[in-house]
Amino acid sequence: MGAKLADADALVVVAIEGADVVGMAQAEPGRADDGALDPGLCHVSMVFVDPGHWVRGIGGQLLDVVAEAARTRGHQRLQLWTGAANDRALRLYHRNGFRETGRTHRLATGEPIVQLTRDLDV
Repeated sequence: MGAKLADADALVVVAIEGADVVGMAQAEPGRADDGALDPGLCHVSMVFVDPGHWVRGIGGQLLDVVAEAARTRGHQRLQLWTGAANDRALRLYHRNGFRETGRTHRLATGEPIVQLTRDLDV
């Protein structure tokens, strides 16, 4: 993750409550399947909310900030991958305008993941 944080094109959003970091999202320019940069695509590589702060809207707020920053940078859509069995994450993404594309993949651990995208009103 350190290399991504040092990337000038990376976007890191941090949610802070008092002196505590309670959530974080990270995104970077998206790539096509062949590895070439896709200027219309922003890849959301991480969304994390401290479990003690779940169901307070923090994940949605993080995604809103990522979406606005992506729009400002000229991206037309967001994409991400998440665990197929991660119901909590899937609910968050669906509530925030993401739709499953039908693309799936298996991690080296065998865990199935699904791709979701969200069109941005540019």
